[in-house]
Amino acid sequence: MLAVPVRNGERNTMKGLIKPLLILAVLAGALYALNPTKDDFVTYYQNKVESASAGKASGAVGAVVSGVARLAGGASASLFSRDDRLFFSVYNLGPASNPSDQYLGVAKFFIKTK
Repeated sequence: MLAVPVRNGERNTMKGLIKPLLILAVLAGALYALNPTKDDFVTYYQNKVESASAGKASGAVGAVVSGVARLAGGASASLFSRDDRLFFSVYNLGPASNPSDQYLGVAKFFIKTK
């Protein structure tokens, strides 16, 4: 068998690459595993609509308003389309070319982008 000599500097370069590549692989795996589903977005949107309406009324009226808002939030969230990008998702309300609302979903968190 022919032995190929390896210079000491080349060996150190390889060792220096292993740790960052391992961290990158773990991070990519976590983002993939935590990529939010459409059900996650529906739950988020229902809670958002419900909490926005909860401050407007209190007591029995508040409970009714909150219930109606939860139903409306669930209905409107089903109108969103999901564009799955493996490590994150983009949710659009309306046509993808010109959505009225757009959210970015990363690691089970949602950020309104439009």
